[in-house]
Parts: sequence; C-alpha cells; structure tokens
Amino acid sequence: MEEVVVVGYGTQKKSSLTASIAKVERRILESGVRANPAQALAGTVPGVRVSTTSGKPGSLPAIVLRGGTNFDGSGSPLIVVDGQFRPSLSDINPEEIESMEVLKDASATAIYGARASNGVVLITTKRGKAGFSSITFKTRTGYNYLNNPYRLLNAEEYLQWGRRALVETFKVNGNQALLTAAGPKGTGNIYKDASGNIVDGNYDQNALFSPMFLSDENKELLNSGQGWKVMKDAIPTNATGAYDPNGTYKDLIYKEFSYAGNAFRSNALLQDYNIGMSGGAERGTYYANLGFYNEDGIAKSAFYRRLNFIFNGDYKIKKWLKSESSVAFAKANWRDQAQTSDGSYWGRILMAAPTMRGVNYKGDILLGRNAGDGNPTLNESKFIRRNQSDKFTLSQSFKADLFKDLYLKAGGYFMYDETMAEGFNKDYRTGIMSLSNPNAGWNRDRSSSASFDRILRQTFNIILNYNKTIFEKSTLEGMLGGEYYNVYNNGLAANGKLAPTDDFMALDLTSSEANNRGISSYHTRERIMSVFGRVNYDWDGKYLFSFTARRDGYSRLIGDNQYGFFPGASFGWLAYKEKFMDGTAGWLSFLKLRGSWGKNGNIGGIGLYELQGGYSTTGRYDNNIGFQLNGIPNPKLRWEKTNTIEGAVEYGLFKNMLTGSIAYYDRITNDKIADILLPNSTGVSSIRTNNGSMKNRGLEADINYRVIQNRNWDIRVGANVSWNKNKVLKLPFNGNENNRQGGIQIYDQRSGKLVWVGGLQEGQEPGEVYGYIMEGLIRNDKDLADYNKIDLAAGEVQLNSAAGRPVTSQKLIAEKGLDPTKWWTTSLGDVRWKDVDKNDTIDFKDRVFLGRTIPRWTGGLNLSVKWKNLQLFSRMDYAIGFIQMDLGQMWAMGSMQGEFNGTDLVKDTWTPENPNAKYPTYVNQDQQLKKNYDGNSNMFWKNSSYLFFREITLGYAVPQSYLKKANITGLTLMVTGQNLGYISNKMLKLPERTGQQNGAYTIPTQLVFSANLTL
Repeated sequence: MEEVVVVGYGTQKKSSLTASIAKVERRILESGVRANPAQALAGTVPGVRVSTTSGKPGSLPAIVLRGGTNFDGSGSPLIVVDGQFRPSLSDINPEEIESMEVLKDASATAIYGARASNGVVLITTKRGKAGFSSITFKTRTGYNYLNNPYRLLNAEEYLQWGRRALVETFKVNGNQALLTAAGPKGTGNIYKDASGNIVDGNYDQNALFSPMFLSDENKELLNSGQGWKVMKDAIPTNATGAYDPNGTYKDLIYKEFSYAGNAFRSNALLQDYNIGMSGGAERGTYYANLGFYNEDGIAKSAFYRRLNFIFNGDYKIKKWLKSESSVAFAKANWRDQAQTSDGSYWGRILMAAPTMRGVNYKGDILLGRNAGDGNPTLNESKFIRRNQSDKFTLSQSFKADLFKDLYLKAGGYFMYDETMAEGFNKDYRTGIMSLSNPNAGWNRDRSSSASFDRILRQTFNIILNYNKTIFEKSTLEGMLGGEYYNVYNNGLAANGKLAPTDDFMALDLTSSEANNRGISSYHTRERIMSVFGRVNYDWDGKYLFSFTARRDGYSRLIGDNQYGFFPGASFGWLAYKEKFMDGTAGWLSFLKLRGSWGKNGNIGGIGLYELQGGYSTTGRYDNNIGFQLNGIPNPKLRWEKTNTIEGAVEYGLFKNMLTGSIAYYDRITNDKIADILLPNSTGVSSIRTNNGSMKNRGLEADINYRVIQNRNWDIRVGANVSWNKNKVLKLPFNGNENNRQGGIQIYDQRSGKLVWVGGLQEGQEPGEVYGYIMEGLIRNDKDLADYNKIDLAAGEVQLNSAAGRPVTSQKLIAEKGLDPTKWWTTSLGDVRWKDVDKNDTIDFKDRVFLGRTIPRWTGGLNLSVKWKNLQLFSRMDYAIGFIQMDLGQMWAMGSMQGEFNGTDLVKDTWTPENPNAKYPTYVNQDQQLKKNYDGNSNMFWKNSSYLFFREITLGYAVPQSYLKKANITGLTLMVTGQNLGYISNKMLKLPERTGQQNGAYTIPTQLVFSANLTL
C-alpha cells in the first residue's frame, strides 16, 4: 500500500490515491519478449482491453479503456513517456521501462485535459540510484511458430468435395461446364498437346492445374518422381467426362501443392538483446541501455528490427538545484509481404486450390492464378521494400528547491521522428506467358516510389509544487503549471515508373513522359497551450481530497470553441484507521472508500486544418490544373466532452494477504464528433458534426491473494474482471424515430409491428447485430414436403455481391403459377430459415437479434509460484459477451470464388449419406444460387468469447553460492511460451477481433529462451 505511483506531473503513495490509477507489475514487464510494451497490459489492468488483431512483426494491439468513447467501442488512450506525448507505444523498448501506469477515471486524467477522454498510459523510464551500480546483460532468443487459422482440405479431399459441389450446382442451374474444363476441379487439364509435346503451365493455362482422368498418355507421370497421385473420382461420369448418375467412377491423377509451404515460414527467428548500466553517487546518477530486437515474420520476407539506446542522467548542480537529462534513440526497419494485403495473403493465398501443379515438367516454378493469388515464391525477390523510422528524444529539466516546501521544475522535451520508405518493383509475373509476346504475363512498369516524413514534437512546461504539513495532522500539496506543445510535420513523396532495367530503382531514371511521374510535399503545424493545477489535502492520514483543473487551447478548433476547461475532483476515506474500526484489526488490514468526478476533452480525429475548409487540385486538362472545394468550413464544431463519476472501495484482509478493489463508473460523452454523409449534389461527401451523446457504465474488480509466503515458497494468484455497457443517449434531430441513423427494419414479435433496430438510435446500444436464424436443414423427404416458404432474401444482394434468385418449393411454384426460370427450387440439404412473422415468406422482416460486437465482460488471470530458486509465472486474459463473423469461413464454406479451397467443416455438410449433418449442401458459388451460406445469420455470427493463454514462464535463479566466485550478482535462466492459444469458437481464427472480419496476419505461438546476468 506504500508503493509509489506515478500520476500526472508527479507521484503519490498508492494508499493516498483518490483517483483510479492502476500500475502494471514489474514482473509482467520483465517476462517474455515483446516488440512493444502494449501487450503487457493484456488482462493485467481491470477496465483495459488489449486486442491483438495482427501477428505481424512489430504490430501494435488495440487498447481500449472502459468501452471507449466512440459508438463502435473504440478509442485509444493518450501515451506519455517521461513527460513527452507520443502517438503510440511503437518502437519503445520494454526493457527501458521502470513503471507503467494507466489513468482511468476523469479525476486522474483531467490533468491532461484535451486529449485524455480515452484514458492515459504513463511510462517512466529507468534512472540510476545513488550508492548502487550494476551492469546487466539480458538475452532472449526463440522462434515464432505458424498458427494456421484454418484446417483446409488436402488435394484429394478438395477434389472429392469440389467435384461433388459442381454436381450439386449443376442440379440447380444446369451448368456443368466446370466439371470438364481446365481448372483446379475440372478434368480438362492437359499433359501433352496434339503433337505429343509436354505442355508448360507457364505458357498454357490448360497445364496449370493437375486433375486429369488417368490415361495411357499421362500415366507415366505417376513414375516421374514429381509427386503425382491417383484417386477414384468422387462422381460418376460418362465417356465425355460429364456427370452421369449411371456412369463410372474413373481414376483421376493429381498433384498436391501447398501454398502455405511457399507463402509462410513454419518458424521464424525471434531475438531480443539488452545491455544496461546504472549507478551513481550522492550528487549524480546514471542509467544507460542498448537494446536490439529482431523478429522475422511468419509471412516470408516480413520482418521487424529495432535498435534502441537510452541514457538518463541526474546531477545535483547545487544543493538546491538538480538537473535531469535524457537522451533516447530508436531505429526501426521493417518489411511486410509485398504482393498483396494481409487479408488476401492470409485468406486467398492460404485458401488457393491445392491442385496447382507447382512446377512444370522442367522443375520451373508455376505462378498459379495470378500475382496476387499465386505462388509468392516466384515473385518474392522482385519487390524491393525499404522502410526505416528514426526516433530521437531529448529532454532536459531543472528542479530548483526554492524553499523547504516549495520547488520549481522547468523542462523541455524534443522528439524528432522521421520515416523513410523506398519501393521498387522489378519485372514480375502476373499470368500466363506467351512465346510470341515477351510482355504477356508480365508487369514491366518497374514502379519506383520514395517518401520522407519528419515530425518534430516539442513540449515545454513549468511546474511550481508546494507541499506543507499544517496543523500537525494536515498536509496540503499544491501544483500549478503551464505547458506549450508544438508539432511540426513536413515531408515529400515521389513516384515514377518505366525504369530502363531491373537494376536501377532511382526515381530520376524513370520515364519523364507525361503521367509517369508524381511528386508532392506538405507542411503542417499543431499547437496546444495549457495551464493546469492540482490541490491535494490529507487530514490525519484518513480524509483525502483532490482537485484538478486544466485549460487547453487547441489549434485544430476555431474561435470561441478553441479553448476548453477540464476539472476533476476526488475524495478518499481510509476507514480502517477510524477508532470504531479497532475491532476489525485482526482481519481488516486496509479499507479505503473513494469517489471522483471529472471532465475530459477529445477532438475526435479532426484534421489539422479541417474546420477552415479546403480545396484540392483536379486532374490536368489541356496542361492546366484546376481547384475545387473538398471541405466545407465548419467553425461551429465543439469539443467532444466526457463527464465521469466513479465510486470505489479498496481493501486488504489478513495482513494484506488478500487485497483487491471494486469500482463503479458512469461516463457520459457529449457533443460526439462524427461524420454525417451529405448528398452527392453538395459536391462534398460528408461533414463533421457534434453527433449527440453516449454513456458508458460499468463495474471493475480485482483480487490478489498471497496463498503462501515463507522461506521456500511464495504462491500468489490474481484476477480481475470488468463489465461495461455502452448506450446512445442523444442524437441530432432528423425526423426519424429515436433520431435513428442507419439501421434496419424487422418484425417485432411482441407488438406484431415493424420496428427499426440497429444503427444508432437513442436509448439503444451501438454494435447490435441482426440476422436470420437457421432452424435446421431439410434432411429428408418429409422435411422437404413440409417446408413451403417463399425465400425472397435469397434473391437479394447479401454479403458476397450477387443477387441470385428467390427460392421456393416446387409445390408453391405450381400453386402460385410462378415462372420456374426466375426461381430456384427448394431441395434436400437446404436451410430451413426461421419464419419470425409466420407469413410463409423469408425476407428482411425475419431477422432477429444475434448479439453485440462489443464485449460485455473482460479481464485476466495470473499465477505466480516460487519454490526456492524456481519460479513459474502464467498469465491469461479473456473477453465475454460479444459476437464476430469470420468472413473467411463463409467464403470457404460457400465456395464463393468457385475454385478456392474449403475448410474441414465441409465434411459436415449435408449429403444423402450424411442427412444429420450440421451444415447445408456444399455447392459451387453459393451466392449465385440459394444463399444457404451467403448472408448475416447465426451460421457464421458466432460467440467470440475467449480465454487466451498469453504467457507461461519458468525461471531458475542460479544460487549465489555458485556466482560469488565469478563476481556475478545474479543469473536467471528462463523459458517462456507466449500466445499459446485460445479456448473459443473454432470458426473464429482471431477471437479478439470484433464485427465482420476477413483474413488477417494470425498470431504466432512463441517459444523463448532467456538469460539475465547482473554484475
């Protein structure tokens, strides 16, 4: 309870805090290996949700406090490192961190005013200590291991299920051309041409994929040593290869090709090395650390490398004057896969047809469908990508003790942040080549690009602090400060194409002809001027009061709206110290009640000069450039403001063996900033406006228990949980019921009327999802005879951009005289959709509430066990009460693209042999047929609740008796497993994401070996 906690522009003892401030434990910062400290927050601080949505090297997770302040549940906290505001936690070496605090309630964050409505993360780096010196070496080495997000079919299974799907499609639309065509599932592929020459798949589409009926001509492939296999066709065919239920099951030959084996590394190197020095004497102290981090990506060619250096020095110039200096540098280089986006690389490429031949008869690599969906190995060396960022931070402050109880501190903080990027595309393959046209199947643009971006952040502040004990039992602390924040950003970018050869990427060698080159430059500036203050009062160590206020002037706003005032107040009562509590001393060690209120601001992503309006250039016409209005002046836009109240109790029992806290908060965000779409006739697509208000309210609790603590054993367990609910309170008047923005109509079973749901509506939660309910399948003839519905939803565009046709039974087609050429007929294996309004028609009115995209419960669990020199630490986090749709599963199950692979879920689709299957009949391109798969339904909107095993570390501290002779102070050896897996719905590959999600860089499992040596 006497632990010191960093607060805004100062420190306080944890026991005297009246605001909601959580400190991340040092053991979490020191365990494992991370590209940045953001992941250390996962599951460790109640009310803070950390969502890892990408496993890309160096990527940052999303951090949201208490449900966020945006309608969609997002909102990133303000990051402050040693007094300097930073845009993110990127490129920060966790080894340099002394403490990491999270300011959650408005009384704590009000001291940061205009930018703190989503909370504040405070990071303080390490500094030297007088009378103590050390040198530390820390090495962490390990591997990232591929987590394949889908269980895909092998080539034999792909052909079995894919060819059956083509037959089922033929039964619906009468088209079976793909069965006999050249392609991944068809048998029209060839081995030799009419002259008996072996055909090269790099020059002929017909020799790209492998399936063929076994013949005297191609049977030699089975002994070629190139991996050809034979199988029985899954469908009966006639002599022409067409489907014939009375035909024969012929032999097929095929090859197995693994796109994953060519696109990904099965394991990738992970390294983190640090050497640090610290020490000092009475007058001066120092801390320095040099760190190198290297992480190779699971995606081939991807990596992230970072070099960090920091030096913190303190020196007493005079007894009354102290200098605090800091120099830090971070250099980062990285590369992503170049051919396509993360979603496509981890979706389309991963799911590409496994029957591609891979190589031609000479062993040359075949591309596949195209550059984006093909074998990335072929073009991997054709893309040059060089990215580098350099961050240089310099800070200098002086602390002057003016009197015994009064000091003045003035400081300046500079952060120079620049990013350079170069790219060059050599000639690369895009498709089938031609012997007569050397440019066919190639992209020969040889595009070059280069950009430079520089940001200079400057913060200057001065603080006057007074701390005085008065009337013996009272302590008064006052702080008054002023701050000036200035950001200057400038940069340039250029691009060109048609360099003479692959050997030159310089922009001046690109073609100078019209429209082949582009260049741009920019300059922006942002400023904030602030005054702030805080008063803390402590009476008798029992009654605590605090008042905070800040006034900010922000350059992004205009006129009278440019300045905002953000106050905060809180109180605390250390009840266990009262006389009447003496009887509880045997079991109650600590009890504090506290409450707070405060106001924060937010500018909601407003552009630097957005409110003044703006113009943009048009394309060249007759060598002249025109100008057009692209932004309407908007001087009336106001601050987005949050008001938060909180009440909490903190407790300690049995000599603080059991400690914890429970808090309730209620936060209202007014003048929400949002984009409102405008008619095309205005010439401007949208305008920013103050879009009403929303509420977050919730509960937070944490508990920590020291199970055993003695000479040999130390066992501790901890847990935290948070419950949050968001609600729209008010929206601008627009004439709709509840001033609805967006939304859909459904049938309300209670009132029997159509009602509007979803979107944004006053009195409702944002993020609600509505869709159709799959009640079951048409499994047998009785089900088919009983299910007589008109499915109009199947004839509408759903999620995969195809209208299809409405669906109904053969009985209703006959009874109602419907044109059978405009309807699909219901058949065995189709879905039985729930008819909510019981009118025998499936349409938009039959959608129901499926769930919410924002988690209701979040939290974490941890366990620490120490036995003599062995120690075990594990950490888990979870989220409960939200849903997600993995569009990749829908895309695969519905075979939306036609030729891509399916997941092993297709093995549980309806067939005559498997009438009790879980999923409907597997067809080719379901979105153009009956839409059994395509659409918002409970088939793919799944409970996304998860428990993630974030980390397990086993360590051994080498006994001092072995180290003394070598003058070693300490040596600890550790092995860590990170990102060990989810307990969650198997249809979701990244449960931490929300909403409708497509392919993404999956999170690798990590095994790391560490050694920490201290001299």
